[in-house]
Amino acid sequence: MNSFWLAFSTVCPLLLLMSLGAVLRRVGLFTNDFLARLNALCFRVFLPAVLFQNVYGNPFDFAADAGLLAYAAGAILVAFVVLYLVVPRLEKRRDRRGVIIQGGFRSNIVLFGLPISNTLFGADHAGTVAVLIAFVVPLFNVLSVIALERHRGERVKWSKMVGGIAKNPLVIAGVAGIIFAATGVRFPSVVDAAVLQVAQVATPLALIALGGSFSFSQTKANGRPLFWTVACKLVVLPAVFLGLAVALGYRGVELGALLALFASPAAVSSFPMAEELGGDGELAGQIVAVGSAVSIVTLFAAVSVLGVFGWL
Repeated sequence: MNSFWLAFSTVCPLLLLMSLGAVLRRVGLFTNDFLARLNALCFRVFLPAVLFQNVYGNPFDFAADAGLLAYAAGAILVAFVVLYLVVPRLEKRRDRRGVIIQGGFRSNIVLFGLPISNTLFGADHAGTVAVLIAFVVPLFNVLSVIALERHRGERVKWSKMVGGIAKNPLVIAGVAGIIFAATGVRFPSVVDAAVLQVAQVATPLALIALGGSFSFSQTKANGRPLFWTVACKLVVLPAVFLGLAVALGYRGVELGALLALFASPAAVSSFPMAEELGGDGELAGQIVAVGSAVSIVTLFAAVSVLGVFGWL
């Protein structure tokens, strides 16, 4: 019963906020143009603020977290390489290959990870997830650009890729948070309060925008690649890498951080990146929408299982 309540209290707030977004769009308060602007605002301002605040405002020890970061990076690289080798053999359309690879390994840990961690362990333990986010977001961006560039028939433009990563608001916020936290530089209390208030708005607003952005039209035409991509992201990879993490002895906050990493759906930012780099934007958007909806069930199942055994 305790594990059921743990899973319910973790997933229910996410579901309610996304449902609110869907309702607001249904009644006409959200238009497509407004949602596009709101998503851009969340990506460029609010989500970077919450990432910065969680790294800057929570103590962490890179030496203590080195094993966790190495495991996360290794797992992401393994998933990417396997998908990079397998997907071209199964998918004929070049514009879909990079999208499927990206959708199969790239996690929406920024949007889902922090509320999951805060619900499971409280805001005082958010530092571990925040540092993990700051570490994996650049890696996700690098690998996604490689996959998308490679499968649109062009050579990877490393200068463009590095420039895009350097300009990514989430990367900038994560690096800035690490620098401030490592050097001990602190803002005046009034600035601290303002940054904290912006960060507190970020996750609810982004989840509401995500719910309002859901679109399930034309999913039947992309049924096969959509199904296998979502199954890989939300079932196969969490089962493999969370199972291995348990076997290696990860528990509590560290296992919760890995849960947020591997069990979260595909990142919302994978959709505009796919469109910009010549991928199948329609499929990329459906992977985000369907994966986000299905993740409510799979996250509930994952938290329940890990809670039953007392690993969280």
